[in-house]
Amino acid sequence: MSVVKTIKVNIEGGLETRQIALFVQLASSFSTEDIKVDYDGKSISAKSLMGAINLAAPEGAEFVVTANGPQAEAAVQAIEDFLNGGK
Repeated sequence: MSVVKTIKVNIEGGLETRQIALFVQLASSFSTEDIKVDYDGKSISAKSLMGAINLAAPEGAEFVVTANGPQAEAAVQAIEDFLNGGK
């Protein structure tokens, strides 16, 4: 199964180092083979700390999140919840 969704970053101050680490930890908790984030001409693996650090996304940024695999839908929903200010 493949899921693609555009998600707005609604975390006050945007994604900073702490939030990025939590974001990668969340994405890595899913057995989904691939979770990709496209933003501002960049495409990174959501499971890569080094890749995610390069996003430097401010509040209001829009990510296109693509997940493939058996937990794709749950992974994208969890990422959306997180980017909407969830923990």
